[in-house]
Amino acid sequence: MLPALFNIWGINAQIPVILFGIGVLQVLTTAPAGIAHQFPHDMAKLGRLLYRTAKGVTAGTPAS
Repeated sequence: MLPALFNIWGINAQIPVILFGIGVLQVLTTAPAGIAHQFPHDMAKLGRLLYRTAKGVTAGTPAS
């Protein structure tokens, strides 16, 4: 459907294919074991980041 919309808008219809290829190369270079292997590690990192951020915000507020 996206290539048809690009044709209507006058944009080259091969752009989605190129973007998909770039996305595949990005995944292969940053997660060679695959997304299923990388996802839990990324979520753990995100959880630690959110915890530290929330802990810093609550520690910085004055007690009432």
